[in-house]
Amino acid sequence: MDEATIRSLSRFPAENPSPVIRLNKDGVILYANEASAPLLSSWKCGLKMPVPESIKEIAREAFDHGVKSTSEIEIDKKTFLFTLVPIPEERYLNMYGVDITEHKRAEKALRESEEKYRGLVDTANEAILVAQDGLLKFVNRKAEEISGRSVVDLMTRPFAHFIHPEDRQMVADNYVNRIKGKSLPLQYEFRLLSVDGSAKWVEISTAVIEWEQRPATLNFLTDITARKNAEEALRQSEGKYRALFDGAKDGIALADTKTGVIVECNQALCDMVERDKQELVGQSQSVLHAPQELVSGQTSAFVNHNKSIDADFVVEDTLMSKSGRIIPVEIRAARIRMNGRDFLMGVFRDGTGRKRLEEEKARLQSQLLQAQKMEAIGVLAGGVAHDFNNLLTAISGYTTLAMGKTDELNPLYRDLKQVGVAAAKAAAIVRQLLLFGRKQHMEPLAMDLNATISRLIKMLDRLIGEDIAIQTFLEKDLWTILGDEGNIEQVLMNLSVNARDAMPNGGKLFIKTENVTIDREYCRRFNAGRPGRFVCVSIKDTGTGMDETTQEHIFEPFFTTKAAGKGTGLGLSVVFGIVQQHNGWVTVYSEPGLGATFKVYFPSSSARPDEQSNQEAPLASLQGMGERILVVEDHAEVREIAKEMLTINGYTVFPVASAGEARELFEKENGGFDLVFTDMILTDSTGAQLVDGLLSRWKFGVIIASGYTDEKSNWSLIKEKRYRFLNKPYSMQELLAAVKDELAKKEM
Repeated sequence: MDEATIRSLSRFPAENPSPVIRLNKDGVILYANEASAPLLSSWKCGLKMPVPESIKEIAREAFDHGVKSTSEIEIDKKTFLFTLVPIPEERYLNMYGVDITEHKRAEKALRESEEKYRGLVDTANEAILVAQDGLLKFVNRKAEEISGRSVVDLMTRPFAHFIHPEDRQMVADNYVNRIKGKSLPLQYEFRLLSVDGSAKWVEISTAVIEWEQRPATLNFLTDITARKNAEEALRQSEGKYRALFDGAKDGIALADTKTGVIVECNQALCDMVERDKQELVGQSQSVLHAPQELVSGQTSAFVNHNKSIDADFVVEDTLMSKSGRIIPVEIRAARIRMNGRDFLMGVFRDGTGRKRLEEEKARLQSQLLQAQKMEAIGVLAGGVAHDFNNLLTAISGYTTLAMGKTDELNPLYRDLKQVGVAAAKAAAIVRQLLLFGRKQHMEPLAMDLNATISRLIKMLDRLIGEDIAIQTFLEKDLWTILGDEGNIEQVLMNLSVNARDAMPNGGKLFIKTENVTIDREYCRRFNAGRPGRFVCVSIKDTGTGMDETTQEHIFEPFFTTKAAGKGTGLGLSVVFGIVQQHNGWVTVYSEPGLGATFKVYFPSSSARPDEQSNQEAPLASLQGMGERILVVEDHAEVREIAKEMLTINGYTVFPVASAGEARELFEKENGGFDLVFTDMILTDSTGAQLVDGLLSRWKFGVIIASGYTDEKSNWSLIKEKRYRFLNKPYSMQELLAAVKDELAKKEM
C-alpha cells in the first residue's frame, strides 16, 4: 500500500484532535495524524519507523487475538486510552487515542475524598448505620465493635436478627412510621443481641435520608450498656429483696400466722395458679387450694407448717388454678418476723417439672437401651454377615466349578445356575446387614442419582403407602456424583420415611434432582456449603412441618418428635453422617403446617457411570502360568475352594490356615511366592499385619479378602498401603481377575 493511499484514508482525518496511528504487524508506523506528533516525539520515532518495544507488545497481542481491545498508556506524565482495532485482511492495526489525564486525576481526587470521608466515619465514636427495607446498607467500624459482628454478618442478615426479641416490634414500628413522615422522638433505646446471645443496650438517633434514590434512615447508635448496668445495679441495691422475691422460679407467699391472710406474693405463684396479684393479696391462703375442710379458716398444711419450727419441714400438697387445673407442689415454709408481726413464708415448688424430669429420665433410659440394642444388633449383623460371606464364598465357588464340569443342556446345569443366582441374592442381603451394622467400607463409584431414584420408586411406593402420592422431577442431564450406592439409598429411604411419618393423614411427596453451582455469596448468606458444582436432591412433603426450635435439633442422635415406640431418633442423624462422609451437606426449610423440604448436596464428578465397564474378561485370558500363590485362610471350606479355583486355572497354590504357618512357609521357601492371597481376619493376626511384615523382606503381590470390616481389621493400614481388597463372597472370575491384575503390577 503506497503513501498516497494511506494518507487519503477518510477514516483518519488529519484534523482529528486525538491521536490516530496505523501500525503494521511489525510495529512500523504506516500513518499518523498531526495530533499524534507529541506521542511520536516522545517515542522518538516517525513514519516508517517502529514504535517502542512496549507498544509493539500491546499491538502484537491485539493482532494475535484478532479482536478490538483497549489499553492505557502513560506518555510524558499524561495518560492516554488507546483503542486498538486490528484489520487482519489489510494486515494493519489502527490505534485511536484519547487523553484521559484529567479523568484520571478526577478519579484519584474522588477516591481520596471518599477515603477521607470513610476515615471520618470509621473513627467516629458512634456506630453509624444506614437502614433500608429491613437491611443495613452501610455500617462503620464502630458498628462492628458495638455489635461484635463482622460487616458481612451485619449487611447480609435482616437487621431485626440483631435486635432483642422484645424490642424488635418497637424498632420496626419506629422505622416504618418515621419513613411515613410521622412525628416521633428523635432518640430512643433498645437492646442489641451480641454473638453469644447477651443483650447490649444502645441509644439511637435517627433521621430520614435518600439512599440510592429511595427512602432510608441514617442512624447513630451509642453503647449505653455501662449506664444501663449502673442503673440496674442501683435498682438491685435498692430492691434486692424484691428482685429475689419476684425473680424466684418457685411460687412464694407471705401470710399472717394468725389470720392466714396473704400479705404478699410473687409473680411465679400468680402464674402457677393463673391469678393476678390483686386476686391473692388480702385473701386467705386457702384460695390457693381446692375446696377442702378448713381448720379455723386455714388449710391443714398451713396449720402444720405454722406449728413446726423445722425449716426443712416439707409438705406435699396440691394447688388449684383459677381454671381448675390441679398442680402438685412441694411446700417448704419458714416463720419470719417483720415490723413486730409474725408471718409464714411459704415456698411452693411445682412438682410438674419433677414429674417431667422423671419422664425424661425414663425416656433417656429407653433411648439408651434402644441404642445398646441397635449396637448389639449391629455387632450381631456383622458377625452373622462374616460367617455367611464365608459360606457364600464356598457355595458360589463350588457352584461355579460344578457348572464348569456340566454341559449347558443338562438340566443339572440349570439347577446349578439357580443356586448361583440364589447365592448372589444372599450376598446382596448380607451387604445390607453390613451396611446396617456399619461394617461395610465405603466404595464410592460414579453414580447417576436419577437412575438410583428411579430404581427406588417401586420400593418407596410400597413403603410409603397408598395415601401418599410420590412425584418426581428429575433433571434431564444430571451431573454424576461419586458415592456409595448403598449409603446413598439409605439417605433417600430415611428422608422419605421421615416425610411419610410427617403425613399421618396422607399427602404428597416430591423428589427433585437438579444441578446447582454454589458461589461464595451463597456460602456467606446461608452459612453453609462451599463454592463449586453440586447435585442437589430435594425431598419435600406436605406434612405437619416443624418450628425453628425443632429444626435446630433434628440432626442430633435420639432426637425425635414421634410418640414413644414410633422412632429411634437416629434416622436423620444417619443421613447427616452419610452426607458428610460424601463431602456434602444437608439443609432444611420448614414451617408449622407447611411441610418440610430437605435438600442434600453432593459434589459433582467428571466421571460417568457408563465409563465403568461391567464386562468380565474371558476366562481364558485369566489363566496362570504356574505362578506361586500363598493362600492364607482360617475357614477350611473357603481355603479349599480358593485353592481349587486357582489350581485349575494354572496357578501353583500353597494353602495355610494361619499367619504363623504363612511366616514359616515363607522362611522355608525363602520368600519364593509371586502373590499372597489372605483373609483379613485370622485367628492369630490380621492379613494386613501379615503382609506388611513379609513385605519388609520380600517382594510379592497382595490381595486381602473379607466379608466385613471393623476396628480389628487394620482397615486404615490397608488403605494406607493401597493393598488390593476383594469382598467376600467373590466369584472365580473376580478372584482370577484380581490375581491377574496384581501379578501384572508386580512385573511393572
